[in-house]
Amino acid sequence: MRSAIIRRAGRAFVTISLLAALISHAYGRGRGEASTPGSGFITISDIHFTPFYDSTLATRLISADYRHWLAIFQSSLVRGLGTYGNETGYPLLESTLESMRRSASNPGYIILTGDLLAHNYRQTFNLYATDRSDSAYDRFVYKTLAFLVSRIRNYFPNTPVFPALGNNDSYSGNYSIGPRSRFLTDFQRLWQPLVARAGTSQSFAKDFPAGGFYSVPDPIVTHRQIILLNTIFFSKKYCNRCDSGSSFCATCDTSAPYPGDIEMAWLTKELAACARDGRHVVLAYHIPPGIDVFGSVDSTGGSTAPVTPLWQDRYDTTFRALMAAHANIIDASFAGHTHVDDFRLMADRAGRAFGFIHITPAISPVYDNNPGYQIFALDRSSGVIGNYETRYVDLTAQTSGWRKEYDFRSTYGAARYDVAALVNLYNALQADPVIRQHYIAYYPVSSLHGNALTIRNWHGFRCGIENFSVADFTACCARK
Repeated sequence: MRSAIIRRAGRAFVTISLLAALISHAYGRGRGEASTPGSGFITISDIHFTPFYDSTLATRLISADYRHWLAIFQSSLVRGLGTYGNETGYPLLESTLESMRRSASNPGYIILTGDLLAHNYRQTFNLYATDRSDSAYDRFVYKTLAFLVSRIRNYFPNTPVFPALGNNDSYSGNYSIGPRSRFLTDFQRLWQPLVARAGTSQSFAKDFPAGGFYSVPDPIVTHRQIILLNTIFFSKKYCNRCDSGSSFCATCDTSAPYPGDIEMAWLTKELAACARDGRHVVLAYHIPPGIDVFGSVDSTGGSTAPVTPLWQDRYDTTFRALMAAHANIIDASFAGHTHVDDFRLMADRAGRAFGFIHITPAISPVYDNNPGYQIFALDRSSGVIGNYETRYVDLTAQTSGWRKEYDFRSTYGAARYDVAALVNLYNALQADPVIRQHYIAYYPVSSLHGNALTIRNWHGFRCGIENFSVADFTACCARK
């Protein structure tokens, strides 16, 4: 993609955003006041929950019903929120949900963009289990998910919750969930009560067990549909192990029909139906399309070899063509997976942006980010997102608790959160060092422990915002 992405209004935006940044700084970044949008929703991603944060509990957890897990966790002497490089234990999970309830006690809905389970979940389970069979592991995964659902229901008893699948969410291993698998059936059964709070969950009951994707009416905005995709099927790393529960093929199954093709055909029909019926659309999924920037940029902002796309090329191309064809009805897209606070802009070959992907940072601090989630305020009648704020906890000073990190409007001087505002932000990253520094600081949720994005390599990360193909990304990085 050429770097011509709409450069109008860049100078005015820089001036406004610089003033807003100075005002924000004068009042103190990270003030602790709660924020409750009148009509809004929450996005949360990459929880990566591990019950094994306290290894002394492992044997009891494996043998106990999940309904007894809360008492077991509360008996633990490990009370801290965790440390960088580790996954989300019970204290961090509970602290996150409590903060969400305080900050937005009655959100219109919650979008959970995947990866509920910790990395290497099977390997960790095997360290503590005496029965290491597939069936024993499957039961433990089911209990873990049931516990997570129970805790979310406890804090949000009336709020619709829409989960998307992450690459770690399966019985059969990382990037290897199978279509029509027992895991999908079990997952659908567990989450059905929370999804059904939106009023109708026919697609969740019908489509999710088939492929992990579904569609629901927006609980806040009338005539709008929320489509949740299983982008694991589109991943370069995906292996279809023809999972039917615990038994799955030893090698990847490449026979037709391929799960990603079936899902893309479903999405094509779903978007066409929304366009025909005059409904707008919000999309949510785990892995965003584009380049794995973290693994494709060197310390100076140049591209590495090889540059790694996140999706298979054919799905990336088809998906972006669909987004362009239906740009007039697609209001926003939400993703996770990268564990950082970021965004992507989809544009045509002339550089005209037609859509954006918002990437929600992780709760898990396994990649040295601070835990964070985001609250979006929108207009109920128009569906326009007016603003969002990030709330986070600094793991280097856990006693300070959760607090506001920043909000988009005051930090970047934008009247609303949409394509035009993100185009202006993209341009300001090049032109305004103050805006660039904000973007760098907020990328790992204000973590000072380790940030892959630096003042030396920011250009390469900026290239990842608008360049989705290997050729376009490589060419952009070469122009640093």
